[in-house]
Amino acid sequence: MRAWWILIGSLAATPAVAADQFDLVCTAKNNVVHYRVDLGRSEWCQGDCSVIRKLASVTTGMLVLADEKPVNPNQYRESITINRNDGSWFSMGYFPRSTRMPVEDKGSCEPASFSGFPSPKF
Repeated sequence: MRAWWILIGSLAATPAVAADQFDLVCTAKNNVVHYRVDLGRSEWCQGDCSVIRKLASVTTGMLVLADEKPVNPNQYRESITINRNDGSWFSMGYFPRSTRMPVEDKGSCEPASFSGFPSPKF
């Protein structure tokens, strides 16, 4: 009987785990960006996932992948936010002391099946 309850509990938990892992395909005018997100591990990556990063913050309504605010003004600044209610996406990055304008993308994201993270070498 106990095994039966364990089986029921594990099956009931499966959708919750699946909802914590997903891909996002975000599209702006001429740009498509693919993110992989694992809320349970609090990690995400972009494109080929050569670098897996920690999530900046997660709420019911907002997913903040990156919110880099460097102390040193010569360091790169980055912000990537996704509204979880309407799918709107904003990405911005720049060097504050640079004469160049920030690189920005605005668009929308659609969820996709989780394609996983690469296996660690060690």
